[in-house]
Amino acid sequence: MLNDTYVKYWAPLLNALVQMFEGEVDTSTPQDEHFIEIEDTPGYTTAFNQLVFASNKPTDPFVGSQPKVLLAESLQKLSVRYPGKVQPLIQGGIQGPAVGKLQEYLKAANINNLS
Repeated sequence: MLNDTYVKYWAPLLNALVQMFEGEVDTSTPQDEHFIEIEDTPGYTTAFNQLVFASNKPTDPFVGSQPKVLLAESLQKLSVRYPGKVQPLIQGGIQGPAVGKLQEYLKAANINNLS
């Protein structure tokens, strides 16, 4: 994971992950806006409609968990596995407000520092 082939992608991906966690939720499109009007669909039958929409609701793998804390804990595990490699990558690659946010994540997970 931290070999020379992938190390150049590591910091930008971590930056993007922090930005995703801290980004605002897009509320510009109403939730029911992306569905097709069934009445306007040619060949519509209720039997077919029941089969298409009969699937189970998707499950959220993060229900009850805190993804930010999970990220901090995973970074700690990675730093234990690769001592002396993770901290320099974070210091050299994380930019802007992501630095402070990452420190907040570590603090929330009761992690003082990374190896």
